[in-house]
Amino acid sequence: MQAWIEILLRSIALFFVTLFFIRIMSRRNITQTTPFNFVNYIVIAVIASLMSVGIIANLVFRFIALSIWIIFSIALDYLTIRSKWVHDWVNGKETVLIKHGKIMEQNLLETRITAEELLRDLRSKNIFNLT
Repeated sequence: MQAWIEILLRSIALFFVTLFFIRIMSRRNITQTTPFNFVNYIVIAVIASLMSVGIIANLVFRFIALSIWIIFSIALDYLTIRSKWVHDWVNGKETVLIKHGKIMEQNLLETRITAEELLRDLRSKNIFNLT
């Protein structure tokens, strides 16, 4: 079989396999994706593209690499639902930036947000008064 036909067929098959597994991994909207899940999606896409062009030569190695990333992602999502500690570790803890109408300067430093950025974000949400 010609190489381009083999890559075409592999790419089509991997497209649907990857789509299936990404749908299993998360049913959330893309805007609700955490940075951790975003990185997982990119790694899975890279593995799938390496598989489609045949850079990963062994068929078993291909599916081991893809399966590990998919299974670990699903397991970690499950653990974040079950454990507050794991959730905070993976997604980060929420931080109060305004308390009783006062900007919490220390919390701004911890989150690496300037007061100007905070006020800009508040204005974009039509919040002009801190109280």
